[in-house]
Amino acid sequence: MRKGFEQAATEVGVAAEIATDVNLDSSADAIRDYVIKRRRRPDAPDGFVCCAEVPALAVLAGLADSGLVVGGNCFVVTKQSSPLFTQFRPDAETVFEDFIGAGERLGRLLLRQINGEPAASLQYLDQPVFDFADSPGTNNRNR
Repeated sequence: MRKGFEQAATEVGVAAEIATDVNLDSSADAIRDYVIKRRRRPDAPDGFVCCAEVPALAVLAGLADSGLVVGGNCFVVTKQSSPLFTQFRPDAETVFEDFIGAGERLGRLLLRQINGEPAASLQYLDQPVFDFADSPGTNNRNR
């Protein structure tokens, strides 16, 4: 995911940095504090890309504590694995990750391999479901 993020940023010509002070295993408080500290720097980012919902909630808290308005003067994009996230934070942009569907597909592929199909033919690439406010072809939540 990190490599894809860096590659996409390079392709569209935007600055990107990976947080080195915090990671997915960091506490929500540590992530919130990092965001507040990072926003105080003169080169503060105007957006954050999060790998999961809990870190995104911590980022959103840090931005709010910094006096910023998500969707206004800063932006957050995160993967989400349930519809609950957008119920509480509809201002963040999301990409849905279907864990249930992935598990079902993996189970079917495993059964096909057990039945003798070669592993090379057992691949599936899921299409992401984007939920961005201003992008054509997305769910475009009412805001």
